Amino acid sequence: MTMSNTVAGKLGVAFVAIAMALMYVAPAKAAQTSAELQAQIDTLMATITALQAQLGVTTPAASTSAYVFTRPLTIGSQGADVTALQTYLIAGGHAIPAGATGYFGAQTAAAVAAWQTANGIMPAAGYFGPVSQAKYAALMAAVTPTPGTGTGTGTGTGTGTGTTLKGEASLGDTDLKDGDDTDIEEGQEDAPVADLTLQFDNGDAKISRMDVSLVASGSEEHAWKTFDTVSLWVDGDQVASVDASDKDNYLGDEDDGVLRFSDLDITALEDEDVTVTVAVTVQDGVDDLPATWNVDTLNVRYVDGEDVTSTDDITESPVSFDINQAGSDDEVLVKSSSEDPDATTIQLKDDKKTSPTSVFAFDLDTKDSTNDIDLNEITVKLQAWDPAGNATNTSFLINDADLVVDGETITDVTITNGTTGSYKFNIDGDVSINAGDRVTVEFKPEFKALGSTFEGSTIKATVVAADIDSEGTDDITATGAASGETHTLRTSGADLEPGTMTAVKDPKTDSTAADDQGIFTIKFDVTAFDTDLFVAKSAASSTGSSNGVSYRVTNGSGTGAGTSTSQSASLSSTADSEVGTDSVSRFKVAEGETETFTLTVNYDPNEVGKFYGIQLYSLNFKRDNTAAAVVTQQKALPAQDYETNPLAI
Repeated sequence: MTMSNTVAGKLGVAFVAIAMALMYVAPAKAAQTSAELQAQIDTLMATITALQAQLGVTTPAASTSAYVFTRPLTIGSQGADVTALQTYLIAGGHAIPAGATGYFGAQTAAAVAAWQTANGIMPAAGYFGPVSQAKYAALMAAVTPTPGTGTGTGTGTGTGTGTTLKGEASLGDTDLKDGDDTDIEEGQEDAPVADLTLQFDNGDAKISRMDVSLVASGSEEHAWKTFDTVSLWVDGDQVASVDASDKDNYLGDEDDGVLRFSDLDITALEDEDVTVTVAVTVQDGVDDLPATWNVDTLNVRYVDGEDVTSTDDITESPVSFDINQAGSDDEVLVKSSSEDPDATTIQLKDDKKTSPTSVFAFDLDTKDSTNDIDLNEITVKLQAWDPAGNATNTSFLINDADLVVDGETITDVTITNGTTGSYKFNIDGDVSINAGDRVTVEFKPEFKALGSTFEGSTIKATVVAADIDSEGTDDITATGAASGETHTLRTSGADLEPGTMTAVKDPKTDSTAADDQGIFTIKFDVTAFDTDLFVAKSAASSTGSSNGVSYRVTNGSGTGAGTSTSQSASLSSTADSEVGTDSVSRFKVAEGETETFTLTVNYDPNEVGKFYGIQLYSLNFKRDNTAAAVVTQQKALPAQDYETNPLAI
């Protein structure tokens, strides 16, 4: 059996089935209108046409003729064009379980959405409108027929009969709201500035016309001098567009800003909302900005299921949107970053430089920008202090520096040394921040070999708005500032990490406030690197280094407090004890090990009814367990991380 005979046989069976279906249409529904019967006939004929088109066809991609769609198709649409669409989708592998019924329901919408996703149409809303139809036509036009052995000619045309509307519809609820973008700028395209939601009662309706007005608020600016196009959109597809720069397109007096959208084909089913979005494209070089514009939907014209055409006014209040100069919203905000390293001891080498190390991180935020932001220069300032706390030249400590912006490393830097060093990174627009994004910037200096003179030096980096050179549509003046933590530089020593802290009042079991006291505890971890640490088993309120730890009594705000009637302090640790050559027992933290220390202070103030706190000032250690060994004082930084909560005593 030949292929043509096989296909012909299948078509014959299909035609017989369709003919039998036609025989039973009239008896089953004698009361049907001629329009309803015609719609059924059109649907059946479209099925026949689709079957004929499949002679020798395995997929729609092999078809050499495209169906000509003349209207948008959405849920509720019916007719031959719906059947043609369904046949195309099914043959392309997009399932419609009910088959090519000629009715556009939820199954067809899902199949259209899948097809849109597969062909890069966004949003994939399941609405087969002008954008989707243009893509369909392009796909069909791109098909090159495969030469075959058969001969023959044929022509065909297709037209949509439109959705079969039902009932005598009337315009019901309407709602005009702001669109998704009410703060736009010159040159912006298809900005959605208003959403009109319509609902029809007692029947279906097809919207064929809508009048929209655009009027400047508080000025005499003309719409035709401001807008390039004004368009209408439904479910993400453009359904109409008017050249708004042509003043002849405005009704009556062009200064009234009324545009008419005719020949619309928007179907609204009974009691179902349909939302029409008004979008504008703004011209470049608009005068008198910023400006506020009012957009109003004046009326709609529609036809219902009884073929009655009506025009109803829309009485909603206008909504407004603002137009600004291009780049007016662009901004760069300098902010602190959660990625900024905590104060720590940076471990360096005494005989070679150290790879770039992150000591400071800040964020650049462009949250309200309309345009992407190009970075040209960023300057970071770095302060340095020697072990005694005196400002020192950064050239003694820093060899070079990198800047990492949103993961991209910048190495082109100009360094000006001093007690406050300046590190200017030349970016020249090579890094951009997408409009609305917030990115992290890391400052990573390359340290020199640390000499013994600078063992225990400290550094701190900062950045201010004036140090950020950037541009969007135009140059931008940044705002804000950020500061890093203070870091200690050592080749060997202790790394401190704050732990739990408590402050408890001891009323001494009576009601006499004068003899109440506070019991304060501060726990912290100590890690030894490149050396063993030996810590005396004592603590005292001082800034000296003669005890294992030094602490300060504060007023709960980090500043000094009054005197006390009595106070006592003790230091304990998880570290083992070791007796030195001077017969003194000290805590030993072995190289590479971490031990927990606990400072406990009982404090009885002279002045009652005030707030008090305890702040760990420093850990004081030796590198060998002898009387002659030099004591190194390691300050607990940042100080606020080592202070208890304030306690009222």
